[in-house]
Amino acid sequence: MLEVQELGGNILLNHHLKANDLPQDIIFSLMNSPYEPMRGIGVKLLGQLSDELLLAKDTLLLSLCTHTLQDIRNTIRPIIGRLALANSSFGQKIGLTLIDKLFTPETTPKLHSYIVNLLKNELSVVLQTLSWDLVLKLAKSPSAVAQEMAGVILQANPQWASNYTTEELIQLSNSELQAVRIAAQKLFNNALPRFQNNPEEMAMSVRFLDCKWDEERQIWFKIFESSFTEEHFSPVILVSICDSTRLDVQKFGRDMILKYFTSESGSDYLMKLSEHPSHNMQLFVTNYLEDYAANNPQRLKELAPYFITVLARINKTRFAKERVFHFLATEAQKNLSAAQTVAEILSRQSVTIAISDKARSIETMLQIHRVYPEVTLPIQVKPLEVRRGI
Repeated sequence: MLEVQELGGNILLNHHLKANDLPQDIIFSLMNSPYEPMRGIGVKLLGQLSDELLLAKDTLLLSLCTHTLQDIRNTIRPIIGRLALANSSFGQKIGLTLIDKLFTPETTPKLHSYIVNLLKNELSVVLQTLSWDLVLKLAKSPSAVAQEMAGVILQANPQWASNYTTEELIQLSNSELQAVRIAAQKLFNNALPRFQNNPEEMAMSVRFLDCKWDEERQIWFKIFESSFTEEHFSPVILVSICDSTRLDVQKFGRDMILKYFTSESGSDYLMKLSEHPSHNMQLFVTNYLEDYAANNPQRLKELAPYFITVLARINKTRFAKERVFHFLATEAQKNLSAAQTVAEILSRQSVTIAISDKARSIETMLQIHRVYPEVTLPIQVKPLEVRRGI
């Protein structure tokens, strides 16, 4: 029996007789069929009515959009999209009506998600006609779906970036909802002059890079790399990026330092980065020791906490340790002041230093003693005892 009904429905659907000329009771009876294929045919026949007739049935169309049956809701979608493109007033009216339903408890499973999806796609033309007040109302709603809708609307209206402070944009970038996080990126791109022309705002903006979502951080890296230049990436900004506890953010900071490094700022980078507790950053700092700390007893002394930290690490930063030992040994031979500083560093470490590093430390201290015997060291150098045969 169903097969016969479906055959008859398909004949009507493909008949040369226009849907406008069919008794609408037939269309409605098909739409109310207990069988999904027949309901689909009924909705498709409805879609063949002229736009003029359909626009006059906005109440019916809305009821189909919120129908309890998912197949009805899915089949009406392209019809709604067509009418919204043809008539902006219809699109805005049905869009606002559907959004209002996001503020009420869901009576049909997954209806709210369906509404958001419909507005993102078939009714996307409506999004730019919606108001800022509506976005605020959605964003403050306890409903996650309503908040997602706010994100979707914001994506379509990046010009609203000026309505947000940088702190608020950072909060959006860390939202639990992807739609809101994407909106934060679009709003940021629209507000670029705010960051490019204001060092304080630029300094605050590095917090976007520290977003808690892995995928979004990669996007933020690309945004920053393509949007800012040497003019904006000052040493202070780049060091603050490296201050992150996230390894990928630290790496981005190091990459930007290598890209925008200038010799005039070398000393600043060296001193500021030397304070970072990460072993990766400590290794990175060793690249600048020879150029910006050599032959400078005062800077050597200022870097003492860095050297002590590196040497105190156990089973970590082996390359960093090797570079530090080599650098300290070389500098200690150059003048008395440097020798005293190196001696103090090694003396502090002599008790806690790993056994594997003791030999290297003692070797350096012996070298200091040979050149500057007046320097106090935690070792006692005894003359070699020569025994003569009887």
